[in-house]
Amino acid sequence: MEYFHHKIKICRLENSLVRLVISVMFFFASTVPVYSQTDLLKLPAKKSKFATVSHFFDIAKAGSRIVAVGERGHIVYSDDHGVNWTQADVPVRVSLTAVQFTTAKKGWVVGHDAVVLHSEDGGETWTKQLDGFQVNQIELALYQQRVKAKLYELAQAEETQKKDLSYELEDLQFKLEDVQFDNEQGAWKPLLDLWFNTNGQGYVVGVFGTILKTNDGGKTWQSISDRISNPDGYHYKNITRAGNALIVGGEIGNLYRSLDDGQTWEQLSSPIEASFFGMIADQSGDLVIGTSFKGIFVYSTDYGSNWTSGKAITMATIADGVGLVDGSLVIVSYAGEVFKIAVDGAAVDVQKIHQAKFPGMISVVATEDGHLVAAGLKGLLRIQLR
Repeated sequence: MEYFHHKIKICRLENSLVRLVISVMFFFASTVPVYSQTDLLKLPAKKSKFATVSHFFDIAKAGSRIVAVGERGHIVYSDDHGVNWTQADVPVRVSLTAVQFTTAKKGWVVGHDAVVLHSEDGGETWTKQLDGFQVNQIELALYQQRVKAKLYELAQAEETQKKDLSYELEDLQFKLEDVQFDNEQGAWKPLLDLWFNTNGQGYVVGVFGTILKTNDGGKTWQSISDRISNPDGYHYKNITRAGNALIVGGEIGNLYRSLDDGQTWEQLSSPIEASFFGMIADQSGDLVIGTSFKGIFVYSTDYGSNWTSGKAITMATIADGVGLVDGSLVIVSYAGEVFKIAVDGAAVDVQKIHQAKFPGMISVVATEDGHLVAAGLKGLLRIQLR
């Protein structure tokens, strides 16, 4: 036991050094001349005629409207299936990483500096609900309370229980030190994905095991990072829902599932050790696909209980996808490839249906006029769906 706990302490030290390096990297990556990182949360996104050719990291439907989000706080929307675009009013200038709408009017966006934005008008205007300064305080309060409770438990415990409880206390103290370090660095941690339902219950996930939950549409938040076993603080890259299962995908093949609305979580067995870039459920929720490096994807047809690795379908990284009305899924690669996937029991049918001259394709939606609209590092692209 002592040996493994010593190994955990070494991993924690290494993780703290990595956290320091990454925090510095994100600081410089999200800093522009004249303005500091903190200012980017106070400065509105600039309106620009070139907004539609900047880097976009996610795209979603708001009813029949399409909304795309990307760097420098750029959010654009289209009411004609992606032919023409209008830039939205956004109160921050940080990079925005993911967007979701639960109705034609209500939507949320997450991004760098742990920002959460909310719209009540289909994405035309946005307000800030959360940022990294608030997240730091939420997590600080959580782990201060957890350490205090563990100290009390240790003081009341039988002698035979104290050794294990001491290890648990040490783990919590390590986590508290990490959170205190983050608090000193400011609002630098990116959020990477989100999932909301129509009742206003929502989750946001991000780097170093960050996961928060709201029950009131983002008015108030609580950290639930202590509910998932992730002692090394691996990043959570995406979250989706399949049936009554919430599924989180992260680094080195980490998969987690909750069947009780985020109260408890279990770690799932993954057939790969590569990081997941997308976690996509079809429209019924019966099929979930996780996308990864070098054309690899994994899929589950039982809400995450079991996962199967599909054969590599490209040399490029598969980024994201969307469920179609026929029950199939469309996924896209960084090389501009579009694949249609259908799973029937053990049979998996994969067809390449398009090759776009659009490197860096990251996200995609399907339109009512028979097209796909892709978002990526070269802007936005309409693709004929066949």
